[in-house]
Amino acid sequence: MATSNGEKSLIVSFGEMLIDFVPTVSGVSLAEAPGFIKAPGGAPANVAIAVSRLGGRAAFVGKLGDDEFGHMLAGILKQNGVSAEGINFDTGARTALAFVTLRSDGEREFMFYRNPSADMLLRPDELNIDLIKSAKVFHYGSISLIVEPCRSAHLKAMEVAKEAGALLSYDPNLRLPLWPSNEEAKKQILSIWSKAEVIKVSDEELMFLTGSDNVDDETALSLWHDNLKLFLVTLGEKGCKYYTKSFRGSVDPFHLNTVDTTGAGDSFVGALLTNIVDDRSILEDEARLREVLRFANACGAITTTKKGAIPALPTVSELRRRRTIRINRENQSLDPPSPPHSLPEMYNNMGPQPGMPMPQSVPQPNPFGNAFSGPGSGLIRSGLGAYGEKIFGSSSEYVQSNITRYFSDPQYYFQVNDQYVRNKLKIVLLPFLHRGHWTRISEPVGGRLSYKPPIYDINAPDLYIPLMAFGTYVVLAGLSLGLYGKFSPEALNWLFVKGMVGWFLQVMLLKITLLSLGSGEAPLLDIVSYAGYTFTGLCLAVLGKIIWGYSYYVLLPWTCLCSGVFLVKTMKRVLFAEARSYDSSRHHYLLIFVALAQFPLLIWLGNISVNWLF
Repeated sequence: MATSNGEKSLIVSFGEMLIDFVPTVSGVSLAEAPGFIKAPGGAPANVAIAVSRLGGRAAFVGKLGDDEFGHMLAGILKQNGVSAEGINFDTGARTALAFVTLRSDGEREFMFYRNPSADMLLRPDELNIDLIKSAKVFHYGSISLIVEPCRSAHLKAMEVAKEAGALLSYDPNLRLPLWPSNEEAKKQILSIWSKAEVIKVSDEELMFLTGSDNVDDETALSLWHDNLKLFLVTLGEKGCKYYTKSFRGSVDPFHLNTVDTTGAGDSFVGALLTNIVDDRSILEDEARLREVLRFANACGAITTTKKGAIPALPTVSELRRRRTIRINRENQSLDPPSPPHSLPEMYNNMGPQPGMPMPQSVPQPNPFGNAFSGPGSGLIRSGLGAYGEKIFGSSSEYVQSNITRYFSDPQYYFQVNDQYVRNKLKIVLLPFLHRGHWTRISEPVGGRLSYKPPIYDINAPDLYIPLMAFGTYVVLAGLSLGLYGKFSPEALNWLFVKGMVGWFLQVMLLKITLLSLGSGEAPLLDIVSYAGYTFTGLCLAVLGKIIWGYSYYVLLPWTCLCSGVFLVKTMKRVLFAEARSYDSSRHHYLLIFVALAQFPLLIWLGNISVNWLF
């Protein structure tokens, strides 16, 4: 289980360590940030510290600048129990710096200072070969593959570790701004792919490496190779998927109030490696592996509850203190024995410990605000709860919780500004050109996790654009009838009704699609908002018909295509967020159906005539 002299087996982490500068406020560009705070970073270093904090034995191999930041980082490693014997200092280059922020439009913005930085200059002859040979697990990323001489040092270290019998662990940790091109990043990341025995990628990295928009078993297994013992795909707040030669599956997430996701993946990897370093047979035993991955998911979730990576990495004592974690909206307690005999065993003892009270359970937060708050809310809640108790035999608390699940705060959907409207229209009308992510941004509000409103998140739904687009559609339709001499109040009234029916049909299409995959809990106003974006493209098509009749026959098919692409992207990344564990083929067919349904629906709505049925 350990080395012959009783020491725990060593995990060596190779790569970069740097200083991250993060704005003191969120949702602004780097230029707009009023100030920054420094935080130690670098995925391989985070993994080493994660291992040490969980009771493992870790060492870091890399190069830092012979400056105050470099010595500060080396000191942080030592303070956290990580061996610094593999660190070199360069007198001619500085420690790497990175400025990073998440802008209000959802785009991540990076600025790196490494031209070159010390970590890029590590040479093969500077490696501590004896330290690497003593590793039972050798972990690395892909940043050190970008330039020479660090790339040669990376390959040499892998070769030495493999010859010494170490298990090779690989987390690409994709950072595209550091690479000269996307093609070069993919080429170099895959150049060492077949060497690793344990590989962890995120869902975004999986899509980048495969060129697919899908995160399913078929896509994941396209990256499988014969040397692999374990392939992991982390899904953020959705848990993870695992693949081995003999079995595959998924492990549910742990839900906590998220503050900062930085370092969550590194914490996950550290927890995994700590468990398997002395017992690789876990990789062949599905039951034990699932327990280890549950533990890794918990460590990753805990890391998101604080700002920064290293300060948030959990310790064994912190895991003991955290006595309850909600799993997929169900209560399951995390109650480690004292002292723990092994890390997975911390999950096996589910009973309360004497002398330590169990905390009160926290109700699942409503991430979309509360429409039933403010004056009179108590009367509304208690009245609806009382009716629910009489009619359904349900408790008042149950009924009230379901009210907020399906109806969110209407004010949330009107928090927009000019910049949001312009950017949102670009995404709806030209979804092919959107290069940012499609997921929504969350933040802690009042101790609960909430989604940011549209003004701060380009992917958030709003009702301002759909309502304005619907009104514009009716006006343009009336103008079109007038130009053809067919206008009348009754005709305009029928066009209004036709538009409302079309909007309703779009809502029902999205709702039924969600229900068919067991993911129908999206707030109703979210679905209404996404369905209403249809009218933005319709306005363009009808306007084109007014200006030049033939342009309509180009603009309407384009509108149908863009509407289909927008809804498919939205449903995959937002509304289907909790349906990834379902049958992927069924998932794909439903998305194709939604996209194809846009053509008859929009053609019907775009046909401006007195008879609204045709």
